Amino acid sequence: SSPAPEPTPLLVTPRPGLVDVRPNPYEKVVVLDERTLEVRFWGGVEECYGVDRVDVVYGETEVTVTVNQGRVPTAEVCIEIAVLTAVRVKLDEPLAGRTIVDGAPSSG
Repeated sequence: SSPAPEPTPLLVTPRPGLVDVRPNPYEKVVVLDERTLEVRFWGGVEECYGVDRVDVVYGETEVTVTVNQGRVPTAEVCIEIAVLTAVRVKLDEPLAGRTIVDGAPSSG
């Protein structure tokens, strides 16, 4: 039997101005090309939560990517449901064989 197909993530773009912004660990990074990453993570519903920004730090052997999520300030009633979400990140430098590291603290 073949493996189950992966769910398609909801593609979002960063929207500054969110509140309670904090680093959010991600599930997976898909390298689309040397300068484009698709970072997949579990987030909340789009009406209530979003990506404020993505921070990228370039090291010699690693590229640290931190997804910062927050809450929409005008959202009042939010259902607690996890949504597979993705954000595309354009890199200022090519990956060039460097390892991608999650900048969010791991839970546990």
